[in-house]
Amino acid sequence: MNSSKRIPIFYACDDNFVKYTIVSMTSMMKNANRAYQYVIHILNTDISEQMKEMVLALADDDFTVQFDDVGDYLYSIRDKLPIR
Repeated sequence: MNSSKRIPIFYACDDNFVKYTIVSMTSMMKNANRAYQYVIHILNTDISEQMKEMVLALADDDFTVQFDDVGDYLYSIRDKLPIR
């Protein structure tokens, strides 16, 4: 497919928040323009395989899902992150 017709979408979550990501994705998918292809990236730390399977079950011909584990990266910059 033409890359100009591809729209990247990013979420960031862990296992505690992925259920809300699923709700958002479901709404987006129901209302999306099917003339485009959507590539959903989920930046994550510690998402269980069960929850990943639930998210991947939403994928179809117009929506692909990719999990990007950012745990190692966050650990590498931990001294630069503010503490709350």
